[in-house]
Amino acid sequence: MKKPGLTGRASQSGSSASVFSTFMSAAVAGDLAAADTLLDDDVQVVVMPTGQIIEGKTEVMSYLKVAKGFDHEIVTVNDFAATGWGVLEYWNIGVVTDEFVAFGNEQKWPWPQEPSGLLGRKYKVAQCMVWQLNEEGGIRSMREYLDTGSLWAQLFD
Repeated sequence: MKKPGLTGRASQSGSSASVFSTFMSAAVAGDLAAADTLLDDDVQVVVMPTGQIIEGKTEVMSYLKVAKGFDHEIVTVNDFAATGWGVLEYWNIGVVTDEFVAFGNEQKWPWPQEPSGLLGRKYKVAQCMVWQLNEEGGIRSMREYLDTGSLWAQLFD
């Protein structure tokens, strides 16, 4: 699947992308060096569907290295940036791969059924990230919201 990066509405500041959507575009495109430059050293990420907390740039970058292998694209619905914080609402559209299942198993996703039969299945799930910046403009926190109910319904029908 083509990885076009983020598309959609402009940030509140009038630019075409917020700091966070720039970060997401770099991460999805596999440009982890660019993504790394946008993070605070002590960044904290809360991920779904488990509520796991990932702390520190090194751990977050390790998480991104695994996730970049997914066959997916991110399509922006809303990209709102205010002073020091913002919200990115997007569609995560992809295909279930071995890497996707392995990642979910490693993260202890609460699969409703055995996921091994999902390979090749397409999905489109709504996600939202609420983020905050430090005083220097680096991303210091991210909190993911994910509609796992609709994801499970699509994959386990």
